[in-house]
Amino acid sequence: MNANNIEKIAIFYSKLYSSSLSVRALLALVIFCACPLLSQASSMKEFISYVSRTNPAILSAQSEVAKADANYAQSRRPIYNPSLDVDAERVNQESFEDTYTAGINQTVDLFNKRGANAAVGQHGLAEAKANLLAEQLNVTTQALKALAKYRTAQSVVNLAKQRTQLLAEFKKQNVRKFKSGDIAQDALDQASLAYAQAISQQADEEIILMNAYQNLIAITHTSPNTWPIMPDKLPTPLRISIAKQEEWLRKLPVIEIYGAKVATAKAVIRVAQAETKPDPTIGFRGGTEDNELLIGGSLSIPLFVRNNFEDQVHAANHQAIAVEQEQMNIYRQNKARLQGDLSKYNTLYNAAGQWSQASKHSLDGGIDLLNRLWSAGELNTTDYLVQLKQRIDSQISGVELTGKTWQMWFSVMEASGQLKTWIDKT
Repeated sequence: MNANNIEKIAIFYSKLYSSSLSVRALLALVIFCACPLLSQASSMKEFISYVSRTNPAILSAQSEVAKADANYAQSRRPIYNPSLDVDAERVNQESFEDTYTAGINQTVDLFNKRGANAAVGQHGLAEAKANLLAEQLNVTTQALKALAKYRTAQSVVNLAKQRTQLLAEFKKQNVRKFKSGDIAQDALDQASLAYAQAISQQADEEIILMNAYQNLIAITHTSPNTWPIMPDKLPTPLRISIAKQEEWLRKLPVIEIYGAKVATAKAVIRVAQAETKPDPTIGFRGGTEDNELLIGGSLSIPLFVRNNFEDQVHAANHQAIAVEQEQMNIYRQNKARLQGDLSKYNTLYNAAGQWSQASKHSLDGGIDLLNRLWSAGELNTTDYLVQLKQRIDSQISGVELTGKTWQMWFSVMEASGQLKTWIDKT
């Protein structure tokens, strides 16, 4: 492959990269204009507060709480309304033996079915409130992970741009040296190929950045000027006892949801048991018959002889057992997740610290040294490209490692239910 062909490849990648940037820039402008604008960059707490107030999933969960509250209010009301009976009878037009009566009937909640229904409504409200907390935790975690991914992609793109600029300049210098006869064709080819590859890699990183941008917009529906910067330092790993982990787990919204589900299932058993007992209906009526005062009473009791409704009690019992087992399963899963995420974060945190110690020297200083050595002829083109790639790839790996560590930190905070506490302290 000669220098002209390599030059054409570089131009092709350059045009592709430029056109993709234009499309993404237009898309970014459209998304940006569709988002509500805030006056300035917000803090982490302000950012999450705004997202929580406007996220559709959270607003939907709030409506579910209002619905459950209305259901609870309804469940506390009396089950039976009275009924009014009116009767009039005339034997014939010439008869004076007319009968007129009016009565009222009321079914009595003798076995407190109202109280059993109210317990179901109360636990349903508790479940809706826990579900709201779980949705807030989920949305907050998604927003912070999306923010960390976006900031990581930003840093990687900046390094990719720096690599492209360095290789563009390096290629120009090789072209000049080739024309003056100082280097061979293969050296120029290597420089041109490295530049073409850098353009392609930068385009890939730009696409990753735009995907992260779109994801953050979709989750938060906020404008980029309000997005906070990630903290400079990674949080110190948590050193917590098993007892503390158990305490955090018991307070997790998802565990509280299943606690409310279990309580609801047990309340449904009491409702089913009450349904097996018939409620009597008492009636009183009065009127006139043949101009004589008429007063009467009635008592009606359903006879559960063909269907005693015992099967629904058995069904409710089995449902409660099933929900309790689901609760245990969810608890075990979240316990394993918390312990696993704590270990993963410790590993990533230590790796990020080791990388930071191993790469104390600045990238710019190392590249300046490479340029001087290459210009002085002490470093050939192949070695220059290998070392330049190694230095930039190392920086990119470090940025990506830090991003992964932040992602895992937010997973730890979600698994422990301590995310809000951390945000308040940030």
